[in-house]
Amino acid sequence: MARRGPIWRDERATGPRDERGAALILALFMLIVMSLLVSTLLTFTGTGLRSVNTLHTTRSTEYAASGATELAIQNVRYNYNPYYPSPAACSPGPSGIVTIGSTAIVVYCTGAPVDKYSPTGATRSIIFKACPGGQTLSQCTKPIVTAQVVFDDYSPLDQYDCTSAGTTTCGTGMTVLSWIVL
Repeated sequence: MARRGPIWRDERATGPRDERGAALILALFMLIVMSLLVSTLLTFTGTGLRSVNTLHTTRSTEYAASGATELAIQNVRYNYNPYYPSPAACSPGPSGIVTIGSTAIVVYCTGAPVDKYSPTGATRSIIFKACPGGQTLSQCTKPIVTAQVVFDDYSPLDQYDCTSAGTTTCGTGMTVLSWIVL
């Protein structure tokens, strides 16, 4: 019996193996990797755009609330109204609503009793709360801006004429004790 050679195939006799399928698999693998990279980049870009939009809206609301509070402070400064014991809307504008940009804000004032003969000269202490335009005072539990301002209504000659009958010395001095933006 004749002895046979090894069982494996002789490449010289049959020719080299066809490797065209390997290039297709490599191309598909690269396509999948690139697709994953592009989809990840698109996700990060979309998240970034949403974050920028949210920040823009938040900042616009805060700036509008700060502006409306400043308007309300100036409105209250030279007019007599202690807003005590009855808090009320104190921002200028129809129904006490101020629109800055496209944001409607209402500012509510709450007065605190003050000794007119205090050594600091404070005659009115008022807390200003800026809320979204559609909220009432009872609904405004988280104001956008809260400021406490003390007014000195004495003239340099130590005269006091800041009443409902006369406003000659209203707002002679003013001190902002606190300014909180949420």
